[in-house]
Amino acid sequence: MKPTNFAETLAQRSTGGCIAADLGQQEGPYPDEWKWDGQSVEAIQAHAEQCGYSDAGDLLDSWPDMSTGWAASVPEQHRGSVLGRIDESGDEHYVEILAIDQQGQALVNKLTCYPNLDAQSGTAEAMPMADAAALIEQYREERQQAENSAALRI
Repeated sequence: MKPTNFAETLAQRSTGGCIAADLGQQEGPYPDEWKWDGQSVEAIQAHAEQCGYSDAGDLLDSWPDMSTGWAASVPEQHRGSVLGRIDESGDEHYVEILAIDQQGQALVNKLTCYPNLDAQSGTAEAMPMADAAALIEQYREERQQAENSAALRI
């Protein structure tokens, strides 16, 4: 049920309603109060969908603090957002491992920023940790090659 005023919003929150209901999306647990148990990255995706988001990346755009603590599940050498290639049009491609579950599945967010349009798009997907680590290394190599190429042109 979509709240019609602030008091109803607070009442909905106290009963576990999803804040996304304010936007006409599905009701469910209040996004920033939900905690990931580390069992499966699919639970993160399911929670995002339950709250009416397309995927975990979309959810984290609205609730960035929700992922606090998830990085602890990611090996330090693979933490953080990694800039890969930059297209001729200036579009920037990033990748980040958001979390790794107890079965070794990684939740990976791939993001493209379009500075000329002041926009971005992305997707979050689950994949084996080995594939996620290889993707991180691929983006790092693409960035290094681009920097080396730029240095040669100077």
